[in-house]
Amino acid sequence: GTGSLILTASQLAVQNAAGSETMLVANQNGDVSLYHDDSKKLETTSGGVSVTGTVTSSSHLISGGMVDISDNNQLRLGNSQDMMISHDGSSAGSIRNATGELYLRSDTVRVVNNGNSKTFLTGINNGSVDLYYNNGKKFETASNGVIIDSTCRIENINNKVSSMVNA
Repeated sequence: GTGSLILTASQLAVQNAAGSETMLVANQNGDVSLYHDDSKKLETTSGGVSVTGTVTSSSHLISGGMVDISDNNQLRLGNSQDMMISHDGSSAGSIRNATGELYLRSDTVRVVNNGNSKTFLTGINNGSVDLYYNNGKKFETASNGVIIDSTCRIENINNKVSSMVNA
């Protein structure tokens, strides 16, 4: 048929036929909660939506903001979850690629400390790759070879130590 069903209440609860399991609860000026097997799985909040369990999508998950993953958990990518990005909350995060190579694609790659105040490495498209010690460039690739700042010390070549001084 045609028409509408309108329910008026400050709280709406839907339960199974026996009244022993909650399926839905909607509160006036508040949350709406969905249940599976009497266990809350989705709840609207003043800030958005809270989900308990796994979210499965047959297409895309789109975020208009940040995606936060708590410590000691992983962002897993790929059909076999063979690429993982993780952070344990106390030491550095890690990127693990279980298959093939890991590519960083950019015209300039820079590896810096956490405070972004010291550079460890830079790589420039069609240019040099530079290595730094204590924020000072010490090694640079060039079109005709390498440039070494200060002293180059090579150890254990035929059990000898050799030093070359930059002129």
